[in-house]
Amino acid sequence: MRMKFIGKTSCGFKRGNIYEVKESFGRSCAEKVIILTGKIGERTIASCPYESVAAIMRNWKYVGE
Repeated sequence: MRMKFIGKTSCGFKRGNIYEVKESFGRSCAEKVIILTGKIGERTIASCPYESVAAIMRNWKYVGE
């Protein structure tokens, strides 16, 4: 899915850029986390863990498939 990063520039993601984003699930300190990995074209740009969907939505805006 394509999403625009609207949060503060971090984890290698830059505010205002649109990324092809893929989610995966992992564990951090015995807690489940959602990991978003962003690409521009074929190049992986960054990966960042989030604790919840609500946390993702504070930093990202869905822009399409």
